[in-house]
Amino acid sequence: MSDPGPTVLVGAAVITMDVAQPRAEAVALADGKILAVGPLADVALRAGVRARTVKLDGGAILPGFIDPHHHLFLVAAERWSCRLHDPAPQNIAALLKAVRRAVAEDHGSGWLRVHGHRPLSMTELRSPTAAELDAACPDRPLHVIGLTYHESSVNSLGLARLGWGRRTPDPPGGRIV
Repeated sequence: MSDPGPTVLVGAAVITMDVAQPRAEAVALADGKILAVGPLADVALRAGVRARTVKLDGGAILPGFIDPHHHLFLVAAERWSCRLHDPAPQNIAALLKAVRRAVAEDHGSGWLRVHGHRPLSMTELRSPTAAELDAACPDRPLHVIGLTYHESSVNSLGLARLGWGRRTPDPPGGRIV
């Protein structure tokens, strides 16, 4: 594939996020990088006479980034979870009280998912243990998911349902405690 050369984008509101120059008229790009941002005459000069011009016919250009780290599936799954973060529990006792309330409100027998605590914002600075969760939800598998989705706790029935025990090896990049 041949290099198309520089491209100048015009005809859109260019929002720079720079207090010294909050708006611009054009943007020049080459090799996946920004060459210039500013008045069209300056940007065109920097891009060169062989630059291709793309008229955007309105809209906006603003700084951004691509972050492939997302939790779309987990956010969708949250719709089938009991929420803990309005407000988030301040300690394990409050979290367990919320779990008991969720158990009382959800009369199913399958997995109960509870989402939204912030372990590092709680008094104990940790997630609940399986034994603590067993006391709050002894009769069905329970999955307690932290607000950021980076930690989870399950009760003993949940561990059994997963087939996890004391000899289960840690998963790649994770740790079973």
